[in-house]
Amino acid sequence: MTKQFSITRHIQLFLLSSLVLLWPINPNLMAGESVSTEEWNISADQIIHYDNPQSIVAKGNIVLIKRKKLPPKNKKRVEETVSDWAQLLEEDAAETAGELTPADIESTVEDVYKTEVTIRSDWIAYDVTLNSIKARGNVSITTGEDQLFAEEATVNLTNETGTFSNATIVRDKKDLHIEGRVIEKTGFKTYHIEDGWVITCKVEKGETAPWSLAVSDAEIEQDGYAILRNARFRVKDIPLLYTPWLIVPVKNKRQTGLLFPEFSSSENSGFGFTIPFFWNISDSTDLTFYNTYMTNRGYMPSIEFRYIKSDTDKGAVLGTYLHDTLSDPSETAYYNETGYTHDNQDRYWFRSKFDHEFGNGWITRLDLDIVSDEDYLTEFNSGMTGYKESNNYFLDTFGRSLEDKTDKQRKNSLKTLKSWGSQSLVVEFLAIDDLAEGESEALWQLPEVQYNGTFSLQKTMGIVLNWNTSYVNYWREEGTGGHRIDLYPRLSAPLPISEYLESRAEIGLRDTYYL
Repeated sequence: MTKQFSITRHIQLFLLSSLVLLWPINPNLMAGESVSTEEWNISADQIIHYDNPQSIVAKGNIVLIKRKKLPPKNKKRVEETVSDWAQLLEEDAAETAGELTPADIESTVEDVYKTEVTIRSDWIAYDVTLNSIKARGNVSITTGEDQLFAEEATVNLTNETGTFSNATIVRDKKDLHIEGRVIEKTGFKTYHIEDGWVITCKVEKGETAPWSLAVSDAEIEQDGYAILRNARFRVKDIPLLYTPWLIVPVKNKRQTGLLFPEFSSSENSGFGFTIPFFWNISDSTDLTFYNTYMTNRGYMPSIEFRYIKSDTDKGAVLGTYLHDTLSDPSETAYYNETGYTHDNQDRYWFRSKFDHEFGNGWITRLDLDIVSDEDYLTEFNSGMTGYKESNNYFLDTFGRSLEDKTDKQRKNSLKTLKSWGSQSLVVEFLAIDDLAEGESEALWQLPEVQYNGTFSLQKTMGIVLNWNTSYVNYWREEGTGGHRIDLYPRLSAPLPISEYLESRAEIGLRDTYYL
């Protein structure tokens, strides 16, 4: 449930990955196109060892992979007595390890490896004396979802520091993109960026970012703050706002405080920014206030409350309000360009989902989706409090999404479920927030009861009784309602066709009553 957004978390992942990737070695002569150990594999057009100073140089199409050996089933674990680097340098194993006994011989089970880090470059040098690595030319580091690209890289393994020139960091899952003329890891938890910029959305190679936060210099401390100097908010590389000094939180842990701000720009809304405040009520409960301002629309506050006690006991509720100064019927240009039809200035969206288990198999689910007008969700699709972000959160957390943003009938339901053996009971109250104008009002279901089951009548012959039954009370404020009762019992039995093929016959009776 962590809400904090952290730049340093992503930078640290790449820099530390490169720092711990290699360890001190005792080199011997080595030449060839590919050398492997259990943990490492390096391939290049040329691999050369130098004695004075002691170093290893790889040239051309270098691919360095760090692999993790997964523990095989029923395979004896053997203590390693020969270092990976001794193997990589083709060092005499007798000088570094004792003779293996027959008890150390492993079984013939095929080893399984998982790639943890992949480094590519045109040139890499490892200096044994200085315990440092240099790489240049199309440097890339990949670890899972994270990627770092740079023209040159220098890493000091002793101090765990490093410098990357003309570097780019991309994290796909968080849609994070950072670029800097220089990105440095200056200490265990400290970083420095020169002439850089950041954006929290995906940017394709060669594409101009729709907006970005640029700095001439930034000092970042993990689980602390980032001090930005000469910070500029840019739209399509055009600076709109400037501050000589700015502090933003970059915390990984759940802590009460301001979160990383969000900036936006559009033709209709103008320039906008959101400053979230996160209140860590407890380890399982939090509250977030989103303060959004748009130059063409005004102030739009939002509030989000969440709690998670268990997988079956959790909830979230979000509310957003906007007195929209742009939604004025006199603003004909706005309506003509967008095709929107709403004329209300008081605009809002309330959405919520709750799951609760009462015990003894009784489960309750609540889904709420109430919006002011049919254009709201299309118009406010992006951003921290937009439709896309809310829908993704509900789907990831509850396994249930919202109705499509263009759907004019927003479903609100309270559902209770119970299952035992081969039977199930579902009771649901369904209300519709109908946004369509000039059409007949949607029917509510207050309630709908479903009782379904399966019962084996004759186990030896495989005769089975199945039934689906339901009752619905249809209601609407204006117009016709009514009741519906649906009964559908069925009998089925197997019909052997041959020794290897069997079909099944079913007969049923369905009757529906409207009252």
